[in-house]
Amino acid sequence: MSIPEECKRLRDAITDPSLKVQLEGLWQSAMEKVQEFQKGTSGQGIYHCLRVESNIWSFIHEDIKKFRPIDLFLLSASAALHDIGKINGVDVNENHGLISSKRLLKDDNWKEFFPDKMKAQAVGYIISVHGNGDIETLPKEFVLGNPPGVLLRSLASIFRLADMLDTDFRRCPYLVKSFKNLKFSKEIEVWVARSSIAGWSLSSDGQTIFLHFSGDGEETRIAALAYVDILNDSLTESQKKWLENCPVRFWHENQLVEDTLHFPIHFALVEIKK
Repeated sequence: MSIPEECKRLRDAITDPSLKVQLEGLWQSAMEKVQEFQKGTSGQGIYHCLRVESNIWSFIHEDIKKFRPIDLFLLSASAALHDIGKINGVDVNENHGLISSKRLLKDDNWKEFFPDKMKAQAVGYIISVHGNGDIETLPKEFVLGNPPGVLLRSLASIFRLADMLDTDFRRCPYLVKSFKNLKFSKEIEVWVARSSIAGWSLSSDGQTIFLHFSGDGEETRIAALAYVDILNDSLTESQKKWLENCPVRFWHENQLVEDTLHFPIHFALVEIKK
């Protein structure tokens, strides 16, 4: 399988050889054992996970040196495993992020992906809130072995934004069927909107994510605008708080440095000229 260039760059940025080997093994296990079984009716399989990982790189690559190898490992691992709460092959009406976390940590399930439980617990925290956005229910810091720990709320906020930004219409192939009987009008609008979006970019001030509209007709444009409203409404206050002022912690010249990054907290639609 061809891995997107952004995913390769994210994984290559992990300078710890042991973590890099662990991550490759984790992704291989996830692809073989869970990602194709978690699709359900929403098509959130291997390619969705890779698109989320690509989005993570797009958000953080300019500040990649401000993320430690363990931070990058946890973000990538979260992309690989965040939807395993859907592996029953059906839609999960409950909080599937929390279900994914519980499934990962139940009994010895984590041993399929991690050499130690601490990393699995950290990923479990991150993916547990990617559905509901309750960032502040997480501990601020989680220590894996020796301090300093990882800043869970920062990582979870970035991860959730990357997941939200997978606007690929193939995430909802079941919606095509609903056109025949028009039972799911809201879902049809989402499908139409996603079908009309061709990528995204950041505003010059970095505060807004522009979704690129390439559809035809006023009805399609209205559906796309409604989808943008859905995304803005999905950004919880706690997620926006941690995105707007996102603490990071990294090593520089053998000194532990703390800094604050600023990520976008608003979506908007821009039309692409044809």
